[in-house]
Amino acid sequence: MGFIKLLVDFHEVCFIFERIYYLMKATNFLKGLKLTLIGIVSLFTILLFLPELFPGPVSKKIKGFVNENIEGELNFSKARFSFLKHFPALTVSLMDFSLKGSQPFPNDTLMAGKEFAFGLDLFSVFKERLSVNQFFLVDAFINIQVDSLGNGNYNIVKSSTDSVQTSDTSAGSANLRIERISITNTRFVYHDRSLPMLLQVASLNYQGKGDLTKEIVDLDSKLQANGVNFWYDNEKYASEKSLDAELVTRINTGNLELTFTKNDL
Repeated sequence: MGFIKLLVDFHEVCFIFERIYYLMKATNFLKGLKLTLIGIVSLFTILLFLPELFPGPVSKKIKGFVNENIEGELNFSKARFSFLKHFPALTVSLMDFSLKGSQPFPNDTLMAGKEFAFGLDLFSVFKERLSVNQFFLVDAFINIQVDSLGNGNYNIVKSSTDSVQTSDTSAGSANLRIERISITNTRFVYHDRSLPMLLQVASLNYQGKGDLTKEIVDLDSKLQANGVNFWYDNEKYASEKSLDAELVTRINTGNLELTFTKNDL
């Protein structure tokens, strides 16, 4: 009987130690979970309020970027900084913007809309040069006009020589390395009088990826459009059509030669 009682007591002791062990594991788990949740909340708070901590420096750099790289009149009602708008990119959004084109249509609108956002490299905010690598266009109007000689109003980007000279002397200079273009719910017009051709799109949604700083670029594109109207040589070929496309376009940025290596329409 004494031996049996000893076994029972030993079993109870083992049971108690087992409960203590699992309780300690549970406690450590809850402690780890609590620390993880605190870390996530802290990171989210930093992402939410960090843009508000540096509005002056970022605004100055954005103005420097626009002055260095764009020729034309750009207007907007206000600028907003956010991580959440196009997460995870830190974006500077120009609200209610309008941009006039270049010669031979300097007084015509090239782009206008609700939001034009620059996606920034977060770490470049703390450096001398701001790195712009993404563009977002939302609820906008794109109006591309080309005259009978083939001159378009979209030639608003300054030459690389001018940009380099400006960036050497400007405190608000920036690196332009476009890796992503996003266009959402945008009306599009392309009128080329040299062909002659007219394309009108009521609603365009586009996602493009590719390093446009390279001499030869493979631009990966996904496009969806509604209300497509197309005229060529004053004859209408498409009326209120829809379009879905996945394209890979090889672009020679030196002479703007285009090769469609993938053309799924």
